[in-house]
This record gives sequence, C-alpha cells and structure tokens, in this order.
Amino acid sequence: MSRFIEHQKKISRYKLIIMDFSPYTSTKSEIPVPTLWSGVSYEQKETDIYRLTVKKNGFLYMAMEPLAKTYEIVKGYVKLSQYSDGGKETIVSLLKPGDMFGNFDPTDPYAYEHAQAMSKVELKVFESSTLKQAIRHDPAFVLQMLSALQKRNYQLQRHIAAIAFKDVAERIQGFLLFLAKEFGKIHEHTAFVDNFLTHHDISLVNQTSRQSVSTILSRMKAKEVIYYDRHQIIIHLDKLKSTVQEHREYYAF
Repeated sequence: MSRFIEHQKKISRYKLIIMDFSPYTSTKSEIPVPTLWSGVSYEQKETDIYRLTVKKNGFLYMAMEPLAKTYEIVKGYVKLSQYSDGGKETIVSLLKPGDMFGNFDPTDPYAYEHAQAMSKVELKVFESSTLKQAIRHDPAFVLQMLSALQKRNYQLQRHIAAIAFKDVAERIQGFLLFLAKEFGKIHEHTAFVDNFLTHHDISLVNQTSRQSVSTILSRMKAKEVIYYDRHQIIIHLDKLKSTVQEHREYYAF
C-alpha cells in the first residue's frame, strides 16, 4: 500500500508541473483555476454546467480523490486507468467525443480510476447538484448516462476475455478492429483513425510490452494490413479480419 501512496505523490508532483495558470475571463465573473486538476483552463461557466479545456497529458482526477462531477467529451480523447500498488498502469477504457465519465453516483464522493487527457480535450462539466436534478427530471440524460455505463461495462468484459483467452497478436488485432469501429471513419472497407495512441499506450491496453507492440504493428504494416504515422492510422479491414481467427464481433479491448 505504501508503494501506491508513493506513486500517488509522484503523480501529484507531475500534475503541478503541467498546471495551466493562464488568465481566464468570463462574462459573469473571474473563476480561479483549481489546484486539484492539471492542465485545466476554464472557458465558460453557467450555473452548474460549464466547459473547460485540458492540455494533453493533463489529469482531470485521480483514484480516491473527491469527485462530484460528471464529464462529457466535446473534443479530444481521454483514457481511464488503474494503477497497481507498485505503480504499474493498465488502461481500462478509451473515450471519445460524446462519451461521458466521472462520478455517476451522487451518493459516493470519490473517484475510482485515473482520468487523463490523451490530446487537448474540451469537456462539458456537470456539477453534482445538476446531476441529481437531471436524474430526477431528464429521462434523456438518464438514458445517456446508462448508455455510458453499459459501454464501460462491455469494454471491461471484453478486455478481461481478450487477456484471458487470446495471445498478444490476437489481442492487438482485436484492438485495431475496436479502434476502427469506435474511433474510425470507414470508407470502402478502410478505416481512418486519428493517431492519439503511442505504442506504449497500446501495450498498456493489451497487457504486453511496448517492444511486442512495435514488432507486431511493423509486421502488419509490411503486409499492408495497416499504415500509420504520427497523425493517422489506416486500417484495411478486409485484410485485418482475414488474419483474425474469430472476427464475428469486435473486441472492445
């Protein structure tokens, strides 16, 4: 447990390094940048719903910190991670515009994962008081929230199944199919995905080494199954599916 506490201290020091204290101007009043979040700069606040931006690699919150907010991604990508007592990270969910995350339970004031921006992110924030009102009076919002929870649950189930039953190559192939379905723009059996992931990120999703990821992706690139550079991943779906033994459904890592 002491290792975990020490790791949390290291992350807190990192958060302070990337904190954004740029000036904020509002049509209503000045709103100070909170020291709890890293890389955050406020743009607008209207009662208990407002927008904020987070720099790449900025943490929104960490596990076991007080959290009384729910977030909806407007632009950019966010990862949710867990850490072992020894400080080893595993990515449990990747989120895109339209996805919701944060605290969905107004009776529980704590976070149970780390939330970090993988690119510059724009978010819509719902304070706890607003969430309670929406649950009582807005069925559409409740359905959106339940959909977000169901999606998270499905991703975790597929993640566990892939690690338990698939080898590394099959996990990465399935993960690429997941990227194509959830994050790609598909045109004539080819998916175009913004490359917001490093090889290290992919290794954390698939519980393997960065070197193994690099080797497998390089082989697939040489066979023209995929192409990638710093900005984009291009996935030829027919070629990729032909290399996957069981491809009747997409893996949600």
